Amino acid sequence: MVSKINYFSISKQGRKSEHNEDYVAIPSPKTSIESLEQNGYFFVLCDGIAGAKAGETASRICAKTLFEIYYQFPLLDDFQLHILSTITSINDKIWGIANEFPQYSVMGTTLVSLLLKNNYAFLNSVGDSRAYIWNQKKLTQIT
Repeated sequence: MVSKINYFSISKQGRKSEHNEDYVAIPSPKTSIESLEQNGYFFVLCDGIAGAKAGETASRICAKTLFEIYYQFPLLDDFQLHILSTITSINDKIWGIANEFPQYSVMGTTLVSLLLKNNYAFLNSVGDSRAYIWNQKKLTQIT
């Protein structure tokens, strides 16, 4: 049985950025506890690479696609292999768009995802975005 957890997201523009290139995908508060029991809680944060063209586009494509694919095919038999394959496919998709459309050339994004399911936590990290654990007293960086 899955415990109900409280979660939220917050995003702020970086000090050196002209605009915010973050994109966060989290389960809707309206998601049923039955769905969360079956599929787990999946969280995705992507941050467009500063200085690259269209980082906000890359982060949106990556986060939305990964989140949607997970909830369409929530495999846990070999979650790490499944998620790695999905991330590789999304990377290929972003590179394809960047090569086809000049306005998106050299776009890129970081990625941090977390799946909480069946008393396990599966964490993925690509790039310099960070994940932390909050223990009611302090944040501890884990990536």
